[in-house]
Amino acid sequence: DESARTMKDILDMVENGSLQSQGNSDDYQLVLLVAVTYHNIAVHQLTVGRIGDACISSQNARRLARLCLSVSSRYIHNFEATHKRALSELTSVMEKEQNKDQVVT
Repeated sequence: DESARTMKDILDMVENGSLQSQGNSDDYQLVLLVAVTYHNIAVHQLTVGRIGDACISSQNARRLARLCLSVSSRYIHNFEATHKRALSELTSVMEKEQNKDQVVT
């Protein structure tokens, strides 16, 4: 869908240097942009049931946000909540699989 393509485009632009910063403050803004992109990807992945991928994306968002706390502090709570939800859903899926395996054996 279009939102997933846009998020991929942002990550591609950062990776290939299309989004150039002009100094420290801009560097932090760029890191925050990537963190928010990873967060949005994680939310999308949760929505479509890609729980394991969502855990990785939400962890990436949290790590990047910690690198630029001066501009990301107001978003950290949202990133943490998404990561906790992803981990919780992953745990639920794993427990269901384990219970299903126990019933079969």
